[in-house]
Amino acid sequence: EEYHSTTWIGDRAVEDLATWEGGGNLLKVSFIKPHHPFDPPEPWDKMYDPKALTILPGWTGECFERDLARGRGYFHNDTLTKEALKRCMAYYYATISQIDHQIGRMIQTLKDKGIYDNTLILYTSDHGEYLGYHHLLLKGNYMYEPVVRIPLVIKYPNSDRKGEESTQFVSNVDLAPTILKACGFDPAPEMEGVDLGKNSKGHDKIFVEQGPYDVMVRDRRYKLIHTDQKDRVSMFFDLEKDPLEMVDLYDDQEYAEKIAEFEQAIQDWRGVDTFKNHVDEFAPVIDQPNVPDRGDGHREEMQKYFAEGMKKKE
Repeated sequence: EEYHSTTWIGDRAVEDLATWEGGGNLLKVSFIKPHHPFDPPEPWDKMYDPKALTILPGWTGECFERDLARGRGYFHNDTLTKEALKRCMAYYYATISQIDHQIGRMIQTLKDKGIYDNTLILYTSDHGEYLGYHHLLLKGNYMYEPVVRIPLVIKYPNSDRKGEESTQFVSNVDLAPTILKACGFDPAPEMEGVDLGKNSKGHDKIFVEQGPYDVMVRDRRYKLIHTDQKDRVSMFFDLEKDPLEMVDLYDDQEYAEKIAEFEQAIQDWRGVDTFKNHVDEFAPVIDQPNVPDRGDGHREEMQKYFAEGMKKKE
């Protein structure tokens, strides 16, 4: 356990929090887990008995052809058995419990220093996990609900909102405006997202993108998974009638008008009819690793590179 990434990250976080004095402190703690591989160390690996676990709603006896066509990912999803899935679930839950323990250490450190009440804490993730949904594991296939519905817990400083729950549509793009507002600053007008404070109404529709080609949009009832890739299929679901996304209605003429509305919403959200550029895809252009080295030595070179690019654009 001492050498596990979750322990290492937790230790560094606690060490940093222990140095906090007064206001003006900021710490982002990004745990790698529960991302695969599911490898909880002892004693966490014995915390959950696979045989005692119940497979979650959405499990199907075999993969949908559309999911197999999308790509097999890290392994052959169609070979996944219930027994193997339960072992994965046990280890997945264990890695989450291990993270819970480390977060508990961080919170206790804040309390010991007497600054917990005055601290803003946000807890969320970048994506979810299929965990058997549609006979799938991990991530990277279509943007089904278990992958795009993620936790968001906010503890406001000196607030009476403890235990409050919300059913609003929110997104990770709302985090920056929320943090700024909580710290007494007005978000810049051009920023995406909204402040999730007391007067927030969330969003009527929520958007999720995967790379430059796939976009998901949904409201309270309907959901469109749109793709521009020729080897993939766009899908449309009525989540009120079909919450587990089993029946694709994309070619059903009864829903043609609603599908057109959602596709237009995607175009409006994109702002233009072209794809967004993603840094990861263009890293080779810079001729250096996408993740900069530690320190500021690279900044002068990076600023020069982009300054020259802007001159060419002008």
